[in-house]
Amino acid sequence: MNARNGAEPFEGDDRQYSPTRLPGWLLEVNGPDRARPEQYTRAQLADLSPRALLMHNDDRAVWHANIGPIDTPQLLQLHDELSEIVDSNRQDGDKTKPAALLDAYPGLGKSTAVRAYGRKMFREQVTLRGETTPSGDRRVPVIYIALSGNTQIRGLNAAICRFYGLPVTGDADTLAERAVDAVLSLRTAAFIIDDIHFLAGANTNSVRMSNQLKYLANVFPVTLIYVGVGVQKRGILQEGFSGKKNELAQFGRRTTPLTLLPFQIDDEQGRKQWRTLLKTIEKKLVLADKYPGMLARDLSDYLYARSSGHFASLMALINRGCLRAIRSGHERLDKDLMNQVKNDAAASRLPAMLWPAWTMRMLPRLPEPLFRLSGLRRACATLLLAPGTSWNYPRAAELLGNPRTFGNKDALDAALGKQRSDELATFIVLLARAVDTHPVPIDYHRRRTTFSETTVSFDLDAFKEYCRRRGLRSGPVQVKRLRWHLLKLLLGADPGTSSRTPTWNADFSHRITGELKEFLFQQAAANLQAHCIDEPVLWQPPSTWLSKSTWPGEDPDRADSSQLAEMLAAGRSLTEIAKHLDISEDHVLMHLESTGVDAAAPDPPPRPSVPGRNIPRQGVLAPRELQQLYQEQRLTPAKIAKLAGCSQHTVRRALTEAGLPLRSTPGIPLLLPAMITREWLEEEYALKGRSCLDIARELGVGQDAVFRALRRWDIPRHSNGHVSNPFARLNVTLSPEMRRVSNTSNCLSRLRNLLKIPGHPRLSVAAAELGVPASTLCQQLRSIESLVGFSVIARTNPLSPAPAGVPFLAEARKLIDRFDNTTTLDTSDSSKGGRYSR
Repeated sequence: MNARNGAEPFEGDDRQYSPTRLPGWLLEVNGPDRARPEQYTRAQLADLSPRALLMHNDDRAVWHANIGPIDTPQLLQLHDELSEIVDSNRQDGDKTKPAALLDAYPGLGKSTAVRAYGRKMFREQVTLRGETTPSGDRRVPVIYIALSGNTQIRGLNAAICRFYGLPVTGDADTLAERAVDAVLSLRTAAFIIDDIHFLAGANTNSVRMSNQLKYLANVFPVTLIYVGVGVQKRGILQEGFSGKKNELAQFGRRTTPLTLLPFQIDDEQGRKQWRTLLKTIEKKLVLADKYPGMLARDLSDYLYARSSGHFASLMALINRGCLRAIRSGHERLDKDLMNQVKNDAAASRLPAMLWPAWTMRMLPRLPEPLFRLSGLRRACATLLLAPGTSWNYPRAAELLGNPRTFGNKDALDAALGKQRSDELATFIVLLARAVDTHPVPIDYHRRRTTFSETTVSFDLDAFKEYCRRRGLRSGPVQVKRLRWHLLKLLLGADPGTSSRTPTWNADFSHRITGELKEFLFQQAAANLQAHCIDEPVLWQPPSTWLSKSTWPGEDPDRADSSQLAEMLAAGRSLTEIAKHLDISEDHVLMHLESTGVDAAAPDPPPRPSVPGRNIPRQGVLAPRELQQLYQEQRLTPAKIAKLAGCSQHTVRRALTEAGLPLRSTPGIPLLLPAMITREWLEEEYALKGRSCLDIARELGVGQDAVFRALRRWDIPRHSNGHVSNPFARLNVTLSPEMRRVSNTSNCLSRLRNLLKIPGHPRLSVAAAELGVPASTLCQQLRSIESLVGFSVIARTNPLSPAPAGVPFLAEARKLIDRFDNTTTLDTSDSSKGGRYSR
């Protein structure tokens, strides 16, 4: 009895448990369906005693927080697909069972949907086969585990053991054996592994991650159901292979990718499904003033705009709205009440990358430009979510759509080191507090879930007309780059998850005109309007949010924008501009992004029209500009093409139109030697996989000569992403392990580093001597060992070749010595006209 009022204690219907432990999972699977609270009118609510009203409101709060799962078309389709995969996996234990991978954006209810399937499968199997196994053990047909940041394979095996209540001591193999015994004893048929993107290697090495998942499939005789965010984009299904070699990817052939799509209201069928969902939810709500059409008619468009059609975001909004309606006595949902509800409040107020102006204020002046400035900005934005919450860094990164969790953090740590770290920490905390206490006019979470490379719209005809009037190129490369900038405007951050902004971005951003920027803003505004989003295209917190005394970096107002525009128009380099303005190159880039300063191309002087061309060349390709760049500054057509954003062929045409003679390249023949045949070139290029540049260097000719010969003899070009084998020209037979390593990028530098590891006490000491980061050397070693399938370096003190690595290292040493000798010979021959000079 309650000592104060004599009433029985009231615990409510809260069910607190962890589904990643067997007792908690059994509560979720076998727990009874909740009883819906009574639907009272306002008069009936008024007649309740204060304690009865508190109890009723508590029941309603629990009920609204646990509505669902609802059988949406997306959920039913997912369950059908999972049932097809699991039910067909009746192979014996000596055969590997195909897996399923549910890969979708955050906020769609992936975990809820898969756990609902696991609950249904668990109950069906128990109904069919009984609660106990023939040996008398409890039957557990399905288990559920969730990973945390940077989980190793041992940690994953420990999570499985922890679910079953087994000891978690021992190495990965010991834990796996222990878990397999439990799987066989309890007749487990399926594993649900949530947050698979947190598995170690997911953000840096798709090959390593694929190998770890193949290990699971080989060890456990169950159907594996993986759930994650952006897993396929990291190349996990290709295991590092590309082009025709995709067929070699075992994990991709054993795994069926699935997804969970948000609701779309682009057509009548989509709108009907959305309204049907809202009607179903509306019937489940327990509010005194609820009326038919409250959600499906009056709030349909509003809720779609707030949730972007994402089921989990929608349910969070409605749950919080109902709680506010009960506490305030409003007892219904409408726009005025819902506008007071925050959905994913902290994440919705932050872009995936720190605003450019605040990056200037945060970033101290460093001796060298940052290699991964975008990664640093992503890390800073993630850190802004931490103060005042229980979220760890990986969880905060996931909310912002930054899956390269530790790579971005490493970029921040490597850039700043111990430079003014206390000031930086203070700055982050103060800015986070300012973001929480000031209004932010943009819902960045909604934009991240609404706009992507496939959903953003772009008026291609208007862009081509702009290029036609300006005499600019409007090919696929230019369109792709402009779409990238459009998506960046909408997201407030670089599209994708890379920690480095594309190298072409700096030149492209400097040369983009005000007219083109206005075109991009119009396109961005049209995209927002199409999705019923009433927000400014761009916004940054004002400088008044924090006092200048707390800024570790530069004041954006100190940079003279007019002077910067003049220097850009004059074609000054980034280094020159930074030196003249007395700020770093990184600060110049941030100032350009923040202010939108542009260098409009001067109008060209009138000149006689060239036959076949009615519009004079303008901008970089104008005759006077070309004469200055090509004849006075002696820039190559390739560099001019980069400045103009066009091909070298267009630059040569513009030079011819302007009457400027083309320079010849002395000492480099423009044709292949006469003794080179089609058969020889096809064998070297197509069969051995050598690059055009490699062949051109051997023959002592220009690379264009090889390109022309390939076209003339109709030899197919290499596919995009092809990596040439540097040892192909040596005419030696490679071992299968060396062949796999030699077909990866930068294999020469990685093998050279590998040969210098033995003899050092630790990898960090070897890395310091080689002049590379320790993490890079460790990653190179792990990558090579993953490719060859055995340990190459034994982790002894000092480090030494492993038994299986001795012949591999010997082969690598011979190949590199022979490659260096051949390269020296080719260099000597090239100085005399090439090995095959006439």
